[in-house]
Amino acid sequence: MSRARLLIDSPPLQVLKPLAIRLGLNDGSSISVVPYGIAAEDWTVAGEARDQVRRSMEIGPDEVVIGISSRLIPGKGHDALIEAFARLAPVTSPLRLVIAGDGPLRSEIEARLQSLGDSRILLAGFVTEMPGFVAACDIVVQPTGPELREGFGLAALEAMAAAKPVVVTAVGSLPEVVADGETGLVVAAGDPAALASALERLIDDPALRERLGSAGRERARKHFSVERMAEGTLAVYEKAVIAART
Repeated sequence: MSRARLLIDSPPLQVLKPLAIRLGLNDGSSISVVPYGIAAEDWTVAGEARDQVRRSMEIGPDEVVIGISSRLIPGKGHDALIEAFARLAPVTSPLRLVIAGDGPLRSEIEARLQSLGDSRILLAGFVTEMPGFVAACDIVVQPTGPELREGFGLAALEAMAAAKPVVVTAVGSLPEVVADGETGLVVAAGDPAALASALERLIDDPALRERLGSAGRERARKHFSVERMAEGTLAVYEKAVIAART
């Protein structure tokens, strides 16, 4: 065991590796990065189920739904998203912003929405059936703020598996999960104007939404499968055993 090396199984892709190097924990030569994996097929929802969820939220068939699912805590970017959505008032498509989740900022967000008086914004609270919620959305957003290190961006990956175009901020590993311009759009964190511009681009172009969504589903299946995560994890253990024996 005297020469056993540090081996890191790191779901946040390449985020922790450079951090470990900067902290002097390792020179990087013996760090293994294993991306998180999901069962992409679990996020395929029939059109009928999608329609049912939309009806339960009183969403019209022609409304373009922008969705976010996260805990209502500082750093998740709810303020920036609400401000960005307010900038979308002139667009011609009927819109709806649905905020799923609960947390300590709920009363604060409720108060802000009440002051805005925008009936297009729905605070849905805690949602138990996430595949159905994601299916009901046309665009999924993960607008993490610059003050919060996003560990992985699972909500974005789940949306990609559901063939939904995603808009994320350039925080943590989000730009590694989402291929900018290929499976979604990546914008600067804490910039409501940039976020609004990206959303408007997707709202106005259904074909782009479909193209990014299809590419996102393929990326989720190819690069972030449970099988690939398991194989990578086993490889880490094998390295650790070899290192411990030397």
